[in-house]
Amino acid sequence: MSMVISMKEIFFEELCFQDVDIYDLNAKVQNWREGDVYDYTDSPRLRNGLMYLADCEAEFEWSGGHLTAERGSLIFIPQCMNYHVMMRNASGRENTYLANFRLRNLLPARRIVKVSSNAGELAADFRELAALYISPSAPPLCFKSQMYALLWKSVRLCKSEQKMRFGGIGAALSCMEEDPTGRVSEPKLASLCGMSVPTLIRTMKLYTGQTPKQYSLSLRLRKAKELLIGGIYTVSEISMLLGFSSSSHFCAAFKRCTGVSPGEFAKDKTEHRVREQ
Repeated sequence: MSMVISMKEIFFEELCFQDVDIYDLNAKVQNWREGDVYDYTDSPRLRNGLMYLADCEAEFEWSGGHLTAERGSLIFIPQCMNYHVMMRNASGRENTYLANFRLRNLLPARRIVKVSSNAGELAADFRELAALYISPSAPPLCFKSQMYALLWKSVRLCKSEQKMRFGGIGAALSCMEEDPTGRVSEPKLASLCGMSVPTLIRTMKLYTGQTPKQYSLSLRLRKAKELLIGGIYTVSEISMLLGFSSSSHFCAAFKRCTGVSPGEFAKDKTEHRVREQ
């Protein structure tokens, strides 16, 4: 009996919150010349790709989108994308590094992302990955672990650069993500960013669409989902771990956000895992 497993679509920067399973991967060093074009407009890309532009520039175009990437950029190209890319100012030798991979049950949103404009710190990781791929003696586990490390570093770099762009509130965002209990007060967060509480609230609303309290709650509920899926902690324990005043407060907030109670959410995820086995 065949089974269709739905693919969850997420943004690249959200991978740090996922239990990622990488498979079907390879890595290579590429040699582009000026004006070279790679065309995926007629057939979609089969795997996700991380491309580091070591010594060239690139122009990506797809339906409804365009991206110009300079030297030193790290680009994420999702699986199933139809696009074409033209290389500019390419020397013809080892000017890009590419890692291709799939994510089991996860489908990144169909948008090409400039992960970083200055990703030179990852060049050595890409070179090592490519060397491992072509080495006949390299253990597969070593190659795969290197790919996990590269993906993790790339996602962290993406989030770091996002926070730097977020109008000076990067320190507050980092603090809330590192302590998802909601215990850090708005005055403390404002102090970390060197601004007043009203300015913090206004800036967070502008860049994230949420107030600090709303953003903190969304982080706590995201963590709650992870803990419920893990099946180790009870609802009462999760409520206490994440700083809710009571189990009833936690259950009400969770249901308001997801439409189901924590118990119903955990039961549904457990039954889904059983069906997949």
